[in-house]
Amino acid sequence: MSQIASLVDDVLRRRLAPELKERGYRLQRRDLWREMDDAVLVVNIQGARANCGSSGAFLVNFGKHFPALERLIVGRTVARRLKEYDCHFRIRLENLAPRKLGAYWALDESSDLDSVAENLAAAVREYGLPWLETTTTHLAVAQTCEQSRPLISAAAYYACGTPDDALRVLDTYVAWYPDRIESTAVLRAKCKEAVVA
Repeated sequence: MSQIASLVDDVLRRRLAPELKERGYRLQRRDLWREMDDAVLVVNIQGARANCGSSGAFLVNFGKHFPALERLIVGRTVARRLKEYDCHFRIRLENLAPRKLGAYWALDESSDLDSVAENLAAAVREYGLPWLETTTTHLAVAQTCEQSRPLISAAAYYACGTPDDALRVLDTYVAWYPDRIESTAVLRAKCKEAVVA
């Protein structure tokens, strides 16, 4: 392991990992995740590509994954340990925080690791966790995503037990994009079957 990789791991384990573990997150390598009723929440610390020797940087990524929706939309769930890039909704810390917080967290052997660790934990607490811990139920996803992510919205309505709403969203989606009717066929059939039952 390179020196910069050790520094990044050290920063993660000093403050953020213990705080998130107290909130029910589990740690494996640089991924922390928490299983909720409908969602899996993910916090990922990603080393920068240019990291070399004893200097470099890292990014902070967040994701929300909905296993039941994955099964409805693509017919399977992620078979391995969930990663941030497997999530239905993803965002970087810099997109949640004010512009004064840049994308990269720089580190080198002269960095004050306690200070970096404290600033990282504070930024995740202030900006990341509020984003992660809202819109975590199927109903919230269904209502939030009707216009922006209609297939996910329809699957979420179906998972909530409201197939009529799912069909309404699918019908609107296909009316706007008739060439995508095949991509909705499986979910549409499940919804129609549930409505009849």
